[in-house]
Amino acid sequence: MVSIKRDEKPVYQDVVHTDNHWIYTKENKYLDSTAQSGLLPLGLNTDILLDAYELVKDFPVLQYKNYDYELIREASKVLIEDTDLGYVQWQLCGSLATEAAIKMAYRISGKFGVIGIPEGYNGCTMPGNSINYKYSRSTPYRDCSNFVNYFEEDVCSSIEKHHNKCCAVIVEPLIYQQGCVTPGDYAEITRLCKKYNLPLIVDETFTGGYRTGPKWHYTQTALDPDMVIAGKGINNGATPVSVLMLHQRFYDIYMNAVNGAPEFFMTQSGNPIGCATVMTAMPRLAAYEAQAVQFEQDCREVFGNNLISQWGYLFNVTNPDKLKEQQCIDRGLLAKTRGAGIICTPPFTWTVSELATVNSILYQ
Repeated sequence: MVSIKRDEKPVYQDVVHTDNHWIYTKENKYLDSTAQSGLLPLGLNTDILLDAYELVKDFPVLQYKNYDYELIREASKVLIEDTDLGYVQWQLCGSLATEAAIKMAYRISGKFGVIGIPEGYNGCTMPGNSINYKYSRSTPYRDCSNFVNYFEEDVCSSIEKHHNKCCAVIVEPLIYQQGCVTPGDYAEITRLCKKYNLPLIVDETFTGGYRTGPKWHYTQTALDPDMVIAGKGINNGATPVSVLMLHQRFYDIYMNAVNGAPEFFMTQSGNPIGCATVMTAMPRLAAYEAQAVQFEQDCREVFGNNLISQWGYLFNVTNPDKLKEQQCIDRGLLAKTRGAGIICTPPFTWTVSELATVNSILYQ
């Protein structure tokens, strides 16, 4: 039995079936704008798993434990081709990839400090929570973790002040939780990381996988990361999967620090079905890259000045009437409240008429 449930809000009617971005219950239908950006940019009922099965149906499933086989190499190539990244470590979720990235940096420097924007999204593991120290959920974990976030006011001034206590800097190229704003001066962040020899981790959980146009958003900026994190969006949420992609220069330094024995693999990391779903989903996501500009224009034409973020696929809309989440649901839109406003994240596969539906519910 499947129920509509978002952020521990009340449970609504049971879902009968889904049709792309629409959820049907016995009594109503809803346009889902709450989960697509992070997990399901291609819609709710794509056949990713069926196509992935064709790649793995004759595969010896135990072979994945070697962490080196043809399928994982092919899937890794799909992710890092056309970039200057050289190595992919597979994980099961973005939180674990974040933890692995921070611990890799720690293994090199031995320092338990990090600099990461507190309002960013860096996962729910112990190091991830120590980054997001402003959230109440972090409190029980910080006592379990020695990692400390030395962020103060902005990334660059924090690096200048606390670089000698830190093992890494972690930023999102666009901070989704704040409405897709930049983390600061991209070039200056890169310059300071190189000046103080701090590994730069770029978290593309929300921006990667063509959701802002390019495969990886950082490639359109002056950020020069040592590590890049991507989450379940890379396979449309078909199975738990994430990756930590490393620049070759950093991978070589890390491998020297651990005497050639890489750490932080989970027993299901890089499993065949996870790799197959990525190989199936990424080409489909890439097909929308050319549509990103047009989608942004459609968004701006429909929402006008109510659209805050300049990035079409990841954006907030303000709500001058202070509509609440329940009122949106009553009118057929699944959306999230944020303060006095409403946030919704239409996929780039939405039509203009669907954007107009959201606009009419929020602003008319």
